[in-house]
Amino acid sequence: MDDLLVSLQSREEAADVKAEIIAPLAKDGQQWDSVIDKNLGDQFTDWVGELNAGEVFEVSRWYETSSENIRNELHVFGDASEDAFCAVAYLVTENNQSERKVAFIIGKARVAPVKHHTIPKLDLMAALTGNRLKDTIMKEHSIHFHKVFMWSDSTTTIQWIRSSNEKQPTFVANRVAEILDTSTVDEWHHVECAKNPADLGTRGLSFDDIANSNWIKGPDWLLQAILLNEDNQHPVEQDMNVQVYLANEVIGVVD
Repeated sequence: MDDLLVSLQSREEAADVKAEIIAPLAKDGQQWDSVIDKNLGDQFTDWVGELNAGEVFEVSRWYETSSENIRNELHVFGDASEDAFCAVAYLVTENNQSERKVAFIIGKARVAPVKHHTIPKLDLMAALTGNRLKDTIMKEHSIHFHKVFMWSDSTTTIQWIRSSNEKQPTFVANRVAEILDTSTVDEWHHVECAKNPADLGTRGLSFDDIANSNWIKGPDWLLQAILLNEDNQHPVEQDMNVQVYLANEVIGVVD
């Protein structure tokens, strides 16, 4: 453990890793001087063994942007489970031929707090994480994003964000207030769980699995211009070779 923590780049990073390793032990009521459960011990040993694969793990950092792009979209997804909450972001570019490409920007996953929270609250924490990622991306990139899409598969989270003017529990109200401090209600949309790439981050992936997963590649449906269902604000299935309208504006043609 000490060798692992010393190898990290900063004290803050080491503290985060240590906290996330200890969290599962605390959830099971383990004490600092007690023998670790064999199942947890085996999981930790397997995880340490996988770290070597990280030395050859690569993610393309070229977004394939060019002067031919007429539209840049930022898509940020959040999701949560009892074990973790996470967010992942993609840049979607579209050229004058209506061809779209998806590029991974950044993803972040955190172990769920030791203190028990309901899944809706964890989903809200995932949305907040996604919003913070969005803020960082907007600050650190010189790319002009024509449209920002914030996605959650939690209808409760979307409802909380859309009803900020109503009285809410303190936990919810504080996080919704921070979210809406740097985003707008109309940027938040619902996505089906099966179409949400952030779902992968809540279950954990090995280095072998993550390289070819939708966490890195992004979901295929982002390759089509986004058509939102007006009632639920989620992407709907689209026929090929039809014009797509959003907010009374033609934003692309699906080939």
